[in-house]
Amino acid sequence: MSLIGENALIKSLSEERYTRYGHQTSPKRARQKKIISASQLFDSDDDIIRGQIVKENFKREIAEELLVEVLQDIERLTRTINNILGQPKNWIISDVHKENYEVTRVEMKPLDTSSYCRSVFEKCEKTLIMSATILNNAIFSKNVGLM
Repeated sequence: MSLIGENALIKSLSEERYTRYGHQTSPKRARQKKIISASQLFDSDDDIIRGQIVKENFKREIAEELLVEVLQDIERLTRTINNILGQPKNWIISDVHKENYEVTRVEMKPLDTSSYCRSVFEKCEKTLIMSATILNNAIFSKNVGLM
């Protein structure tokens, strides 16, 4: 292949081709090709089988992790639905999201969080709660289930 045009452009393209592909095409030098063996192009049958086994194991591990996450999500949803049905007056709708005049998501929040906070606080010996808006320590402690 011969290049026609500005000499500086021809030289830079030839140099780039040489560094990328290991051969050079210029009128002054003969074309040099990089010779590789078939073993460099293709994996052996054993390598392919090992790769497939690794991929299958990886897929199986991901599937198991996803299954565990799905089961945990179902358990949390079931617990939340039971809490809402058990104490409907404790829940308020805090936000409704709509797309194209259809409700896509409803956010609900509990008014009394003490029963939910207690399970979190019981996991540790000490709990540090920091806030600039705690006005009354006794009322706050009661509201979050510490008293």
